[in-house]
Amino acid sequence: LFFFFQAEDGIRDAQESRGLGDVYKRQVFKYILIQASFSRSFDPSAEVLTFVRGYKSCAYHPDILEAFRSDLRKHKINTCFLQFDAPLEEGSGRIFFRSPGGGRIQHSASAKKLSIYGYSQSFGQANHDLTLELAKKAYPDYPESSFTVSYEGY
Repeated sequence: LFFFFQAEDGIRDAQESRGLGDVYKRQVFKYILIQASFSRSFDPSAEVLTFVRGYKSCAYHPDILEAFRSDLRKHKINTCFLQFDAPLEEGSGRIFFRSPGGGRIQHSASAKKLSIYGYSQSFGQANHDLTLELAKKAYPDYPESSFTVSYEGY
């Protein structure tokens, strides 16, 4: 199950939309994948939500995770970020988050092109194929040839 939130500075409404964070008309920005689960172990049989987030204001990949966390706190969502918080027992009522990797997205709305590439020095390389799958859902009006993925470069 994948959710996207349309936002300019973070999460506005918990509804499906076209957004990939701050994907503006033309820019290159860093992004991370964020996974959410009610299971601290991220058991594959448990439901895991995957988010693609990037903020124009975030210079580093960890800043994106912190901005996402801040947005959730504004909405009073009880969270535990595994990179930052001490471990909690299952059933604590918290949602557990982790980032399995990041990279960069180059987007041109006028040309209907979106390129996914690179890696995060902090979180490692994201599964760009998963990011591509989510981007195609977020931009269904873009032709198939508009999307490119590369596991090369920074």
